[in-house]
Amino acid sequence: ARVGDWGDEDDYWTVNVDGTRNLFEAAIAAGCRRVVMVSSIVVYGMQLRTASCDEELPRAEGVGPYSRSKSASEAIARDYYRRGDVEVVVVRPGNVYGPGRTPWVGELVRVLRKGQAPLIDSGMGDAQLVYVDNVVDVLRAAASQPDAAGKIYNAVDGHGVTWKQYLGDLAR
Repeated sequence: ARVGDWGDEDDYWTVNVDGTRNLFEAAIAAGCRRVVMVSSIVVYGMQLRTASCDEELPRAEGVGPYSRSKSASEAIARDYYRRGDVEVVVVRPGNVYGPGRTPWVGELVRVLRKGQAPLIDSGMGDAQLVYVDNVVDVLRAAASQPDAAGKIYNAVDGHGVTWKQYLGDLAR
């Protein structure tokens, strides 16, 4: 996926939306039974600022090209599932941290070193963190559990770490 908060909308659309459509067409042509689509909690939009979101909450208007493209990609996946072309499981990871995770570790450290890390709402919002190994566990379960077809799963650790706590820990 094209990941990040800023960039050309067309780039996000080409990679995330057209890429999703191409992936589903290739999976169907190859006879795949199930596709596990990795989306993102950003599809909840501004609803994330107030609380953790559960899977029953509908997608909201996207904030930025990444969230809009991920929401559109999910709509494509759901269409393939509704038509009966392939089983689909959607996994929406939170903000992934751990080895090799540039956006929520490396980029934040770079911003912190410059003294430019803003805290929206005093940093009291839930950072919706998830360790990379936990995301892998959720993806494996989504691929292998028979009753997962057609469902959506959020992948967050649920520790209630605020942005203020997370950025403070990274700064230390």
